[in-house]
Amino acid sequence: TSKKRMEGSVSQFETFAQCPFRYFAQYGLHLEERSEFTFRALDYGNLLHKIMYRFAETMRRDKRDWSSVTPEEQQKICHKLIEEEAPKVQNEILYSTEQYKNLMTRIEDTVQESISRAVGFSAASKFKPVMFEKAFGKNSQEGAVMSYKLSNGAELDLTGKIDRIDVGEMQNSDTGEVIPYFLVIDYKTGSPELSMMDVYEGLNLQLLTYVVAAERILAAHDEKRMPAGIFYCYLANPTVPLGERADVNEALKKVADELRFKGWFIESSQLIQTIDSTNTYLCVKLKKGNELPATKNTKTQEQLKTILDYTEAHLTETAENILQGDIRVRPFKNKKRNACKYCQYRSVCGFDVKIGSMEYVPDNMDDGEILSAMKKKIEKGGSGK
Repeated sequence: TSKKRMEGSVSQFETFAQCPFRYFAQYGLHLEERSEFTFRALDYGNLLHKIMYRFAETMRRDKRDWSSVTPEEQQKICHKLIEEEAPKVQNEILYSTEQYKNLMTRIEDTVQESISRAVGFSAASKFKPVMFEKAFGKNSQEGAVMSYKLSNGAELDLTGKIDRIDVGEMQNSDTGEVIPYFLVIDYKTGSPELSMMDVYEGLNLQLLTYVVAAERILAAHDEKRMPAGIFYCYLANPTVPLGERADVNEALKKVADELRFKGWFIESSQLIQTIDSTNTYLCVKLKKGNELPATKNTKTQEQLKTILDYTEAHLTETAENILQGDIRVRPFKNKKRNACKYCQYRSVCGFDVKIGSMEYVPDNMDDGEILSAMKKKIEKGGSGK
């Protein structure tokens, strides 16, 4: 941060929403845990992200459609990428003990499953992946500028990197018009969710910021496209318990359902069929006759625009609060979780969840009420948080 310019990522601002002091400790004081020779969740996530990126680059280099990859080719490519990337993690830690070697076998199984689903989705979709790990920010050579004027005269520069952007077209069945769309896909190794309440509280703004950035990146390439969907691709190889009368097909269906892409899609059954013709990969499952189900996972273009406008307003207001020096120990809490549970700075702030005053946020608003609240706060000139 300089006097008139602030640079930050969305994940940093999400940390501030969890607790201002946690943000201060991590990004102001730069406090870090002691380094240990261990394979962390962060290492695991980075390894899988790197392999997914390299698979995409392999397809681009060879000018191949993802759906053309045979299971045999896929297996060879995955094994090669694991062998090349695993030694780079923590000084070859995955080769240091038998336990880690066994873990590497399980990691390779997860990579195989993740790429198999990516290949399958490519075959089922009219959208095709075109951009990977696309950076955005003031100093990005290949991305969009994400700058915002703040009320105190300073300027906010948002930075980040989008895992994947897919593009596709849909011909409107009523008008015949061909409409260009894009998808924003974020790889996650944890079980991800996208909820309106988390967006409203500023706890999950990353995917939505990526939509704004992707729109600008595509526009810089002379492509004017509308968002069709934003979702998480869960990189995992889940298992399901089999009963005495085990039905393998039923078990495989449960695994596939667990791995469905979770996020939001534009409210159009025709568009959802264009994204996934098999009704297999999205969290939105069309009913018989290709009717849309009653779900929180579809939004109209107008609703999505409101949410995107609110996201930008919330980010700028968070930046202003940070610049005003807010470093209060004010951890977030709702019925499902609290910010202290996994915080590595609890021993620094000394906050006791049993007697301390947490920022309790009631989460009994439905999505319609949250959307109305977002509109009101945008009209007032900010997120109102």
